[in-house]
Amino acid sequence: MREHLAPLVHYWRRHPSQAVWIVGVLVVASGVTTAVWTVADGLWLRPLPFASPERLVTVGWTTQTSAQAMLNVSTDETVDIRGAAADVMTVANIELASSRFTAVQGAMTPLSIAYTTTNLFDVLGVGVALGRTFVIEDADAAGGVAKAIVSDRLWRRLFPGTDWLPGRTIDIEASTSPQTVEVVGVLAPGVETPGLSLWDSASIDLFAAMPEGRRPGGSMSRRISDQRIIGRLHPGVTREHAEAHMTGVLRQIDEDHPLFQRVRTATLPSLQQSWLGRSQGLLGLLAAAAGVVLLVALSNLAGLLAIIRARRTQERAIRSALGANPLRLRLSWLAELAPLAIPAGLIGGLLAVLLVSAFQSLAPAEIPRLDALRLDAVGWMVASSTAWMVLLVAGVAGLPSAPGRAWSPLQGHGTTSGSTRRRLLTHGIVAVQTALVLTLLAGAGLITTTLWRMLDQPLGFNADDLAIVQIRVTQPHFRDAPRYQQVMDDMRRAVEALPGNRTVALAFDPPLAEIASRMRATFPHRDPALVPTKFITDGFMRTLGATMVAGRDFDRADFSGPAVALVNERFATEFFGSPDAAVGQSFEFGPPHEIVGVVSDMREGALTSALTPVLYPLLDTRLRPVGMFHLISREDRSGSGSLRALEQAVRRVDPSANIEASWLTDRLRTQTAVARTQTFVLVTLAIVTFALALLGIHAAIRQLVDDRRRELAIRAALGATPQRLVSLTLQGTAVAVTVGVGLGAVLSGLVAGVTEQFLFNTSPFDPVIWGAAGLVLMSTALGAAWFPAREAGRANPIVALRAGE
Repeated sequence: MREHLAPLVHYWRRHPSQAVWIVGVLVVASGVTTAVWTVADGLWLRPLPFASPERLVTVGWTTQTSAQAMLNVSTDETVDIRGAAADVMTVANIELASSRFTAVQGAMTPLSIAYTTTNLFDVLGVGVALGRTFVIEDADAAGGVAKAIVSDRLWRRLFPGTDWLPGRTIDIEASTSPQTVEVVGVLAPGVETPGLSLWDSASIDLFAAMPEGRRPGGSMSRRISDQRIIGRLHPGVTREHAEAHMTGVLRQIDEDHPLFQRVRTATLPSLQQSWLGRSQGLLGLLAAAAGVVLLVALSNLAGLLAIIRARRTQERAIRSALGANPLRLRLSWLAELAPLAIPAGLIGGLLAVLLVSAFQSLAPAEIPRLDALRLDAVGWMVASSTAWMVLLVAGVAGLPSAPGRAWSPLQGHGTTSGSTRRRLLTHGIVAVQTALVLTLLAGAGLITTTLWRMLDQPLGFNADDLAIVQIRVTQPHFRDAPRYQQVMDDMRRAVEALPGNRTVALAFDPPLAEIASRMRATFPHRDPALVPTKFITDGFMRTLGATMVAGRDFDRADFSGPAVALVNERFATEFFGSPDAAVGQSFEFGPPHEIVGVVSDMREGALTSALTPVLYPLLDTRLRPVGMFHLISREDRSGSGSLRALEQAVRRVDPSANIEASWLTDRLRTQTAVARTQTFVLVTLAIVTFALALLGIHAAIRQLVDDRRRELAIRAALGATPQRLVSLTLQGTAVAVTVGVGLGAVLSGLVAGVTEQFLFNTSPFDPVIWGAAGLVLMSTALGAAWFPAREAGRANPIVALRAGE
C-alpha cells in the first residue's frame, strides 16, 4: 500500500488545487444525494408502523367530470359500503377530526378528536401500550361516557408522571355540547394515524368509539361527506380486483340514491399514498434534481481525472517499461484516488445535515414526519458510499490505457486516433452536462416564476397590517345564542377600545381561507343553488379595504332589522345579470334576505384558487350558531406587541376562550410554503450544478488544448493568427454546447409531466424561460471555454515544438 500511496502524496503536493477540486465535487454529490435520501426515507419511503401496511387502502372515487380522487364519503354511504365490501376487505370508518377543548393546568387546550368504529385499530393492525383497544360494546356510550383511546403525547400532557389506572376520564368542552370520555387505552409513542384527519395530518389526540354509523348527535345527510373509510384487503385480493368490486358497489349506491346525478368509479390508493397526498410530487422533484446533480458531478469528475491521467501518461509508461503489469497499474490508479473519498464522505454528511435543516425550516408544516427528519447511521453510510461510488465510477472511466499504447509517450508522440476519441468523448461530456444543466436551470426558472406569480396574484383587498385573531369558545353558556352574540360584540368593542386607530370586524371564515359553508339559497324564478357563504359583521369590507361596487355596506342597525346580505360581483352577474340589478333582490336563506350591496371580487381561498360567486350574510348567531369565529383588525404595526394586546383584550372578555393571533401576511407565507420550498431546492441545486458544469467545461477544454498543443503550434508556425487558433479551439465546444441545448429541449418534454403539477399560470414549455436559460448557459459555457482557448492562441510554436508536443 505504501508504494501505491507514494505517487499520490507526491502528485497532490504538487497539485493541491486538484485534490481540493475532487473532494469538493464529491462533497456536493454526496451531500445532495444524502439529503434527498434522508428526506425521502423519513417522509415517504419508510413504511407505516402497521401490520402488513401494503394491504391497507383508503376508499375513494372519481367521476366522469372530475379525475381528482375524493376520499371522503357520507355517513349513510359508510353503512352501505361496510357490508358490500366484505367480500374483498375489512373496513373501518372514521369521522374527520375536529377540534374540542379540555383543561390542562387551568387553561383550555385544543384537542384533535376523531370518532371511529371500534374495529379501526384491528384494521390498522396496531395495539396499545397501556390498557386495551376497543371492543364492540364500547360503541354504546352508557350514561353519555364514551370510550376513548388517546395518543401517548396527550396522555403525558394530561397525566404527567402517573401510572396507568383504568377508568380515568377527560372532560371535553365544545360550543355544541360537553362530553366526558373514559380512557381505555394509550397508543405507543410514535404511532401515527396518517390521512385520518380533516387536514391529512398525523396529529389526532383522541379517538372516541362510535356506533356503526355516525356519532350520537351527528348529521346523517348524504350531502355531508365527512367520513373516511380505511380498508384492509383480504389475503390474495389484488387492488385491481377490489377496485372493480367497489366500483360496482358505488354505482349501485348512485343508482339507488341519484342525489348528485353522478356515476362514480372506485379508486383504492394505499393508505400511505393518501397520507402523503400532494407531497409525493415533491419527492419526485427532489429525486430528479438530485439525479441531475449526481450526473453532472460524475461527468465533471470523470473529466478532471482524465486530465490527471493524461498528465501522468509518461510516468505510467516508465512504470510499464520497468515491468508493471496492467492490473497493477489499474489498482494503483484506484488506490491513489480512494483516500480522497474519506474526507468527502464526512464533509458531505455535514452538508446533508445543513440541507435537511433548511428543508425542514422551509417545507409546509403539515407534511407528516417532518420534525422527525434526522441524519441517522444509514444516512452517514449513504454519504460515505456515495462518495466512494462516484469516485470509483469516475476512476474506472479514467483508467490508464493499455501497456501496448503506453510506449508512445516515451517515443515523443501520441496517436491521432486516441486524440480524436478523447476529443469526441470530451465534447460528448460537455453536451450531456449542458443538457442536464439546462433542464435544471429551466426548471428553477419555471418554479421561481410560479412563486412570483402566486405572490403577484390580485387579492381584491389590502393584506398589509391585517391581524387575525382566531377565537374558539369553550364554555357551555355560549350555546345560548343571545349570550353568545353579546360576548362576540363585547370582544369587538374591547379591541376597538385599545389605544390607536383601527377598524375591527368579525367573520366566521378569515380572509384567504377556504370557505367552510355552502348554503342552499332559493331565488325567484330559478332553481335553488348551493352557494359559497361567508358570514361577516359590519365593518368587514371597510377593514379589508374592499371596494363597494353597488349599493351599501352593512351597518350596526342591520342586526336589529330585516335580514340582509352582501354579494360579490361574480354572484351578482351570475344570478342577476349585473351588480346594479342585484341590489334590492331577495332570496330565501333561512329567513328571507335582501341584497343591500355588491362588493368587488376578493380571493377567498388559496392564492391559486379561482374566483367564485360568494354570498356574505351577517354573522348572527340566531341564523348560524358557531363554535369558532375570527376577529379581523387593521393594526399599526409600528407599535410593539400589537398581537399580544389583541389577545389580552379578547381574553379579558372570556378568559376560557382559546385564542390564536397572527398576521395575515404570515398566513400568506404559509400558503406559499410549498412553492418556496420548491424554489429553494431547485434554485440551490441549479446554482451548484451550473458552477460544477462550468468548471467541468473549463477543465475539459483545457485538456483538449493540451492534447492539441503540437497541432496548434504547427498551425501557428504556418501562419495561423491567434484569433484563428482561438476560433478553431472554440468551434468544437460551440457545437457540443449547441447539441446539449438541443438535448435539453428534448428533455423538457420528458420532465414536463413532473414539473407541470408544481406550476401555476406557467407553461412547462415557456419559450421565454427556456430561451433565457439556454442563452445564459451557452454564453457562460463558451466564456468558461474561452480562457483555455485564449492560451492556445498565445502558444509559442518554437517552445511547443521543442517540448516534443
